[in-house]
Amino acid sequence: MEHIRKEAQTRKRIQGDLLQYAKDGQFDVIVHGCNCFCTMGAGIARSIKAQFPAAYAADLQTTAGDCTKLGTCTVAAIALEHGDL
Repeated sequence: MEHIRKEAQTRKRIQGDLLQYAKDGQFDVIVHGCNCFCTMGAGIARSIKAQFPAAYAADLQTTAGDCTKLGTCTVAAIALEHGDL
């Protein structure tokens, strides 16, 4: 039996406004799990839609309600002062 060694993963718990932290350059990627209906109408999805319209536009390039999208992703590059998000 072959053993696969996984690299240690470090996580840091932070509290605050995730989207503002991203705008401030604290990190360069936001990954958000959602459904396949292209609404982004509640929770953090609603805030992402309002503050990063390109993320919503990327979602709208897919077919609303298409269950084959589950497990896939859409990508949007957001230009910010410190670099792309």
